[in-house]
Amino acid sequence: MRVFISWSGDLSRSLAEAIRNWLPSALQYVKPYFSPADIEKGSKWASEIFKELSASTTCIIVLTRENLSSNWIMFEAGAISCTIDRARVCPLIFDLEATDLQGPLAQFQATKFIKEDIRQLFFNINAAAGENKLTDAVANGVFEKWWPDLEGQISQILESHKATNAKQDIRSERDLIEELLLLTRKISSEVESTKAPQPEKKPAFVAPFRYEGSVYQRIMALTRECFDRGSYDVEELQALKASTEAVLAAVPKRVTSLVTKEGLTMDLTALSAEIEKFINEEG
Repeated sequence: MRVFISWSGDLSRSLAEAIRNWLPSALQYVKPYFSPADIEKGSKWASEIFKELSASTTCIIVLTRENLSSNWIMFEAGAISCTIDRARVCPLIFDLEATDLQGPLAQFQATKFIKEDIRQLFFNINAAAGENKLTDAVANGVFEKWWPDLEGQISQILESHKATNAKQDIRSERDLIEELLLLTRKISSEVESTKAPQPEKKPAFVAPFRYEGSVYQRIMALTRECFDRGSYDVEELQALKASTEAVLAAVPKRVTSLVTKEGLTMDLTALSAEIEKFINEEG
């Protein structure tokens, strides 16, 4: 039985990981799907998410005050609402009230991280397990045994997050945009340097795309974080779009792996379209 876990932001990810690790310990038939770790490198991102949603019987959306308006969360919530029965979708809220939920999230019944609400969520997941379902008495005993572990882990994560925020300033949106621009321009420069004609008569060897496992992943992670912040300068976005398209144009020539090439092309195309949308909104 698959359970899809959606998250966005550092705190949400830590909380989601704790839930992901706890669920199969308490309900051994549950196989959680946690997108950043469970999508294979080079996979087609969007199609992989929709495939997992189609195979999942329950979805947990981990919501915090920091990610409540996240574009990523809104995207997955919209996809979830088209794929999974609303009764099986659970926004799990931390430091929020159900009335704080907006957009696609507002149609789902929220669950607070308190013992009785989590018990009900636990029973709902068990009820969807078909022949693997535990009796209510057994499920209650299992929950009572495993609840202290989850409560302790979540409390530790929340306390650590509070302590970290008290000591460190959050990076500004401009810092994130500048790092993105530097990375994409670095790739563009590398691509341009390979365009000079070669004197050899033999066909030039096409080297593997050096950044597919390092700078590329950093670009996507930073872009996702930037989009979650929600405030941009048009000129910066235009420069980022131009650099992204330069990298996209080079992918067919520079990437030797077909699977990686398809994954990069899809992700970079989606990234370029998303940046264009923000440019139009800001213009």
